[in-house]
Amino acid sequence: ITTWNAGRLQTAAAKATLDDQRRAFQRETLLSLQDKMHRYLQLLVGVRFEQLTAQAKTGLWEAVPLPEDMDREVMDAGREVRKVVERVADDVLRQQLKALMDSITTFMLSNHEDDAKDLYGAIVIEGATAMERIGEGLRAQY
Repeated sequence: ITTWNAGRLQTAAAKATLDDQRRAFQRETLLSLQDKMHRYLQLLVGVRFEQLTAQAKTGLWEAVPLPEDMDREVMDAGREVRKVVERVADDVLRQQLKALMDSITTFMLSNHEDDAKDLYGAIVIEGATAMERIGEGLRAQY
């Protein structure tokens, strides 16, 4: 009986340790995602500014080539967000974040003023909702 009890206790302790490691991994993932998503959404404000500035100068709307350093920064930020999104354990949150990323890509490639305006407005709302959901996920890890 003593050996059996010791074995059960050892198994329970190992499971508890594994659960703690999983929660810690998700906590770190969501903290990283929160920072990276915030930065990416900030960069989109700059993209929108570039779009509006180019339109004001030319009177035309078209996909605006970003300055090289900004383009690289936006691409790198998006890639970093996408990498971290794949580590999110919550399937619903991960799918929502992927949908947001797809909307951002569509916005960045938009050739039509109305489409870009509508997409940007939706991204602002979706981005705020995503940040709230990330926060909920974080709180669930404590």
